This record gives sequence, C-alpha cells and structure tokens, in this order.
Amino acid sequence: MTPSCEPPTEPDAADISLSTPMDLLSAIPYLVGYIPADSLVLVGLDAKQITATLRVDLPRTDQPVTKLRISPDVLRRNKVEAAVIAGYGPPERVTRCVDHLRRMLAAQNIELVDALRVTDGTFWSYVCQEPACCPPEGRPVNPGDSPVDAAFTYAGMRALPHRQAVTAQLEPVKGPTRAAVTRATNQVRKLLDDTDAMFSARETLLDEARTILAKATEAGAPLPEIDQTVRLAAALTDAKLQTEAMTLVDSHSPHKMVDLWLWVTRHVAPAFRARPAALLGFAAWRCGNGVLATEAVRRSLTDDPHCPLAMVLGRLLDEGVPPSSIPKITGELLLPLPCSPAG
Repeated sequence: MTPSCEPPTEPDAADISLSTPMDLLSAIPYLVGYIPADSLVLVGLDAKQITATLRVDLPRTDQPVTKLRISPDVLRRNKVEAAVIAGYGPPERVTRCVDHLRRMLAAQNIELVDALRVTDGTFWSYVCQEPACCPPEGRPVNPGDSPVDAAFTYAGMRALPHRQAVTAQLEPVKGPTRAAVTRATNQVRKLLDDTDAMFSARETLLDEARTILAKATEAGAPLPEIDQTVRLAAALTDAKLQTEAMTLVDSHSPHKMVDLWLWVTRHVAPAFRARPAALLGFAAWRCGNGVLATEAVRRSLTDDPHCPLAMVLGRLLDEGVPPSSIPKITGELLLPLPCSPAG
C-alpha cells in the first residue's frame, strides 16, 4: 500500500442533508476521518447519496497530475454516478488537479456537481458563478462550527485534526500499563512453553477467548482487563477463532468491534499483535473507515508480513473495493484469512 493514496470510505451516519458547498466542506473531515491538508478529495454520489469518499495527496508542482492515482475503476466499483471535488492547498497545486479530474469524470459520463478549492481557510468554487453563494473573493470555512458538524457528532462520527492523529490511535500503551502487558505476556508464554501441558493450555486459552468475545458483544460491556486482552490475542493463532471473531464483526455493531480490536492492538506485545490489528482493519473497513483500516493493516503486516487477513484486506483497500460489495461472514470463511503463527 502507498501513503499517497487512501482507500474510499463509505459513509456510516444518519441521514444528514448537505445542500451547500459549506455543508459539504463541513462534512468532508468526518467522511475522511480527519481534516485534510495538501489533499484532493472526491466525494462520490449515487442518486444523491454519498457512496464513497476518496482522498489523495496533491502532487508537487514538478510532478504530473497522474500521480493522483484516482482511477475510473475505483469510481465504477463504488457506483459513482456524480461527484464533488474538493482540493485543499494553494491554487497552483489544486487547479491543475481539479482540471484533470474534471476531464476524467467527463470521459466516464460522471456528473460533476461542484469543484471547490480551500486555501488558507477560504474556499472558492470552480463551478458556481453565483456571487451570493460563491463570491469571487471566496468564503471563509469554519470547521467544527456548523449544524452539519453537530449532526455528524450526534451520529457518533468524529474528525481528527490531521492524518498523523489516525496513526497515533494505534500506538502501544506506555508506562505502568505497558509493564502490566509485559507481565501478562510472560505468563502466557510460560503457559504455552510447557510442552507437557501445551494442548490443554491452548484449549483453555480458546475457551477463555470465546468467553471474552461473547462478553464484548453485550451492551455496555467494558473492555477486557489486561490479562484477558493478552490471552485473547494469544488465542488468535487458532484459525477457527479468528473466523469467529470476524463473524462477530458482521453480526454485531462493527463500531463496537473497532473499539475492542483497537484496545487489544494497543495492549499486546508485537508477537501477538498482527492478528488483532488485522481484525481491527477488518472491523474498520466494514465501518467504512478506510483510513483506520489502512493503518491497522500496515501495523499488522509490520508485525507479520505474511498475515493472510491483512494481505487480503490490503488488496481490497488498494483496489478501492467497497465493503458493501463483500457478503457478510456468517460462520463460513469466505476468504483465506487466518494469520500465520508469530515467529
């Protein structure tokens, strides 16, 4: 995967009306997951509903606009019939990219609803010529202070301040909590290293893990304790358990499963982290949060470059495959997903 291009995200909010350029610009940070900078964002529409949001880095002025890496294939996969373009950056970098995308949309018979540029807190439209709506001097953007912001917040969505804040969500815990993780990890290793009791130890871990997962799906259930968290992660070497965990993502609230697997990813040692990170990626992808899914997959593959679930998700994200196009897992594994044991 490449850091210059992020996969489409699918909206996951209540029916929020976006009727003006300001409404759309207020919505984009929630659709992307953070406030864009030096970016080009394409919001895809189908019958006036948002189907996907794609963000890419703006190419430098000495780079060709083809570096945008937005392809017609991605737009087709996400059933984009109309689009709004929003460029964030100086005019000399934004305008040529907007022109490139406008030509591509026209070639695909995709309607351009609007094309906007945001520079230093002010926006302009390349399409709207109404001074009352989009005056020549531009209009100020007021992020975080509109009815649209309130509606997205009420729907449980949030916009992080920048891209780095997404990555920071996955950082391992530190201090006394980290010490507790180390102690729990050593206890599990000691249990699994006992050759005479290895089989019974693994069965015990699996039973405990299933109990933890079942409890995690209950309304209002707290996140597991450190010892439980480490034992759950260690048990995920079992392919069947990982399939069961994926089934829970599809049969319960994926947002709740994002919270669980983000917690586990942050509270385990690297040797046990690839599987929960991959499950975090799967849950985030199901939620339509392509940015968090990308970071989770990257973290998983850093710990285990051969983790099949992370590898499959990486391909789906790279190719812009929307989660709605993949059937839910209901107990039968649809993809070769279990991770290889950590070395």
